[in-house]
Amino acid sequence: RNSHIFKITPLIGKLCDLLLKYPESGSWCPGRVSVRCGQLVVWAKEGGNGIRAATVRLPLRHLSLRAGPLPNSLALCRGNNVVLTMQV
Repeated sequence: RNSHIFKITPLIGKLCDLLLKYPESGSWCPGRVSVRCGQLVVWAKEGGNGIRAATVRLPLRHLSLRAGPLPNSLALCRGNNVVLTMQV
């Protein structure tokens, strides 16, 4: 299973703008990310390429942070399985 890849642009405060890459199509979509109530919350904004707005909530409990498989990336893992890759 392919994990989603996020390119993050840091902002001051609790929200970050990011670009979401969809593994199925390889297309990118703007979004935002935040940590709330122990969950990583990702909002995908609707783009001109027909991608609909969506919200994903990923509970952070039982996940670990490791060096990611891509250059300048971090990975959230559950055991040895990569759940999410974040590339700065």
